[in-house]
Amino acid sequence: MNRPPPLRSMTGFGRAEERSNGWRIGCEIRSVNHRFLDLRLQLPEGMADLDEGVRRRVEAAAVRGRVEVRVSAERGAGAPPVSLDRGLARALMQTARALEKLPGVRAGVSVDRLLEFPGLVRVENAARSAGAATRRAVRRCVETALARLDASRRAEGRHLARDLTRRLDAIERARRKTEQRAARLPHQLQERLRRRLEELASGMNLEPGKLEQEAALLASRADISEELVKLRGILAQARALLKSGRGPVGKRLDFLVQEMNREANTIGSKSAELEITTLAVEMKTEVERVREQVQNLE
Repeated sequence: MNRPPPLRSMTGFGRAEERSNGWRIGCEIRSVNHRFLDLRLQLPEGMADLDEGVRRRVEAAAVRGRVEVRVSAERGAGAPPVSLDRGLARALMQTARALEKLPGVRAGVSVDRLLEFPGLVRVENAARSAGAATRRAVRRCVETALARLDASRRAEGRHLARDLTRRLDAIERARRKTEQRAARLPHQLQERLRRRLEELASGMNLEPGKLEQEAALLASRADISEELVKLRGILAQARALLKSGRGPVGKRLDFLVQEMNREANTIGSKSAELEITTLAVEMKTEVERVREQVQNLE
């Protein structure tokens, strides 16, 4: 039996380290909520050639969220970050020996004087001097950090799914209570209207069927059956999305939450019954909590 892919939160963290040829490589990836994918990548100076590949991998792993990727590469002790232009050094020594043969020239050229010559010794950019093996290690490090970020986001997604399911169940319970209460409303309106008319016109003969017509008119104005049916369907769609886990569901759930809120508002505004009004407020409170949690989902 195939299990649906788990939901992912947009919040997560992943970190990894690699060592290669005397290099120590680190990668940290943080993600937080954002409406779209906002990728911020920081690579070591001299490794700009890896930018496009790393971006593609992150974009394949994250659909929404502000994602910050920081990669560091440091060469360990014992590996000098300088290079010697040996050809220039030989040319300088040959020139120095030729000068020593001239009259009045003091013999001897010290190494420290040679080092002062521009371009003889060049301080290498540490990352730029990294070879292919080290660059492969950088890619592995990014992959490991992405996997750990994904695990972090999945774990938070499971927590969010459980919480959202509980809140959807709470809305459904309130909806059912409202449905039960609304089913008794026409009869209660009729009885209430009868008592009121009897108080106002004691001893008067009421026109046959008039009372029923007035009660039916009041009941139709307060009828919330359509809103209750719509709300039930919206809740079913939301549960199906949570169970399927197909692709990023955050935006779709956010739309459904707006629909839930609209129906709950209409139920509350139509009804003059305190119990139904209270249940509508209860539903709206839970819908708002669902909305807040949905903002965290990818």
